[in-house]
Amino acid sequence: MSNDIKTVWDKCLGGIRRQVAPAAFAKWFVPIKPEKIEGRNIYLSVPSELYKNEIEQNYSSVIFPLLRQYFRPDAQLYYVLGNGPLGETHGIPPRTEKFEPQQYAGMQTVNVLDAPRQTATGADDPLGAPTSHVQQVDSGLQAQYNFDSFVEGDCNRLAKQNAKLIVEHLGTLKAYNPFIIYGSTGVGKTHLAQAIGIAIREMYPNRSVLFLNTLDFISRYSRAYQNNTIMQFVAYYQSFDVLIVDDVHEFTARKGSQDVFFSLYNQLVMRGGQLVMTSNRLPAELSGMREDLLSRFRWGIAVKIEAPDYKTRLSILQQMCLSCGVPPMEDGVLEYIAERVTQDVRELQFVLNSLMAYSVMDAASATTLSLALAKKVVSERVAAPAKKDPSIKTILKVVADYYGMSVPEMVSNCRKREIVRARQVAMYFARDLTNLSAASIGASIGSKNHATVVHSCKVVEDTKVMDNGFAKEMEEILDLINRSV
Repeated sequence: MSNDIKTVWDKCLGGIRRQVAPAAFAKWFVPIKPEKIEGRNIYLSVPSELYKNEIEQNYSSVIFPLLRQYFRPDAQLYYVLGNGPLGETHGIPPRTEKFEPQQYAGMQTVNVLDAPRQTATGADDPLGAPTSHVQQVDSGLQAQYNFDSFVEGDCNRLAKQNAKLIVEHLGTLKAYNPFIIYGSTGVGKTHLAQAIGIAIREMYPNRSVLFLNTLDFISRYSRAYQNNTIMQFVAYYQSFDVLIVDDVHEFTARKGSQDVFFSLYNQLVMRGGQLVMTSNRLPAELSGMREDLLSRFRWGIAVKIEAPDYKTRLSILQQMCLSCGVPPMEDGVLEYIAERVTQDVRELQFVLNSLMAYSVMDAASATTLSLALAKKVVSERVAAPAKKDPSIKTILKVVADYYGMSVPEMVSNCRKREIVRARQVAMYFARDLTNLSAASIGASIGSKNHATVVHSCKVVEDTKVMDNGFAKEMEEILDLINRSV
């Protein structure tokens, strides 16, 4: 490793350039001047305290691994203002969040970029005080959510096959990094993601796996930022070979968390690790996300799990009965539930649990669950069949009527402000209320492309936040759409 300040910083800049957006690199990193090295201390000159704060808050997880790689593992970073005397901070205190190896005893993450294989033993929590002895980390995986208990059907067969492929060829399928499972709530995305993690741990005992929920990650990041423990937070997640991130759509509009996650993703891929994610929609269609983060998502493979059909619902109920020890039941009970309960897997579980609870209170059903009891439970516990999702035709008609124009006029290429606004609103509701892809929505509304739909939805969401009058309009339009279904 070099001790020449210019050589070290030039190498770091090369790594930074690969991980941040070009505009951010030009704005925040080009103005930085390397000053000197003293022992393990490296001094950088920044134009103002604004630069220091921005870099520490949003890019420390990018800079420090590179300093540890190209300078030394125990590097400490100091900032100086402009052309002030070296060693003086001129109102900017030296960074307190330095990487101190003794702080992270047992965490085995000293030089992540140099280590193709790290283990998570000893990293007990991204926020709590590190331990000085090795201990196992809770992976977040639940044994019951494995491939064997995942009921396969036409709705999820492709997703399951691809999930198994990742496990069998872990680290060799670059096109599958990340691997994204998407679909509506309750269709089995989390179960399949957990099954991947469990199978990897069984097949590759030396690989460390972590399953995490996005909201939990965001909450932990916020606390780490408040407690000035971002480096410990980052080091914890860097210690895993496989990250499985549930509900990645929750990152929407969370800039700080997105920045850290973007850095973690880049470092994971550089080390040959694997990222698996679940989302309620195709991540490329999410608004409020960093464009370079969405670009990384597009590198990978995304597979959709559809709502289960009747045959799959029946198989799921049969699997649940075997695993839960359900009492014997009359012929036709499961078939009745599978026919009537169509929303998602969680609703099937809810009805089956309610049926068992009723049987405990009903002596006549304690030994055999009757069809009559099943009908009673379904009628009481399951909401009346929900209205169907509005069609794109309905949405276009309601929006056009609301703004006092015809549908052909609204979907034309006219650039009048009021027509453009109506067209954007129609695209927003089509994306929000239907299962159509952005490409399909665009094709139905003036033959627009995927990018136009995504941009339109973002414009609408931003305007709702800034303009209360527009937000009220949106509520009124939604109410009219719901009444029209």
